[in-house]
Amino acid sequence: LERVENDVAESVAAPEAEHEARVVAAAAAAAADRAASSEEVEAAADRAASRRRSPSSPSSAAAMIDDHAGAEPAYVAELQRRYADVPSAVASRLDSLIEEYVRASGGTAGSRDAGRYLAANGSSGGQGGGEGEGEGGDGRTPTALQELKEHYGTLANFVLCRSDKFVKMREDPTSRGREYGFPIRLR
Repeated sequence: LERVENDVAESVAAPEAEHEARVVAAAAAAAADRAASSEEVEAAADRAASRRRSPSSPSSAAAMIDDHAGAEPAYVAELQRRYADVPSAVASRLDSLIEEYVRASGGTAGSRDAGRYLAANGSSGGQGGGEGEGEGGDGRTPTALQELKEHYGTLANFVLCRSDKFVKMREDPTSRGREYGFPIRLR
């Protein structure tokens, strides 16, 4: 967890440091133009640094690591109530596949890649995937992704329902692109 937080902080810190340097340089130029004291320059730098550390800033590391990407606790509780009757074999199979993939990805995985992994693996009833009896008479064994969608609707719903095991982090398309989706990490 600490490593992930440090990685996120480092990826956020570089652009913020550049911005802070521009703010300080602009403040220094303005101070020089007005023949201001060095205290004004330091005050501007302090204001820039406090904005950077502010948890309300959307680009701060704290915002990106926000548990469940800002989902209200009442919403998470409602999802957990709504999906409480999902068979334990289904939830257990999905838990183990997602945990396996997140661990193999170094502790954090993108939702789209996790979905692809689920699509490549069989459901709790037919754990091999590929050809077989299948649902709907199509000759294919249902995948874990189909099972997840049947019971939870979306991967985001599943991750929020399983908040005792997983954390849905805030999506940041600027750092990893839209193909990554939202980050998932283990609790």
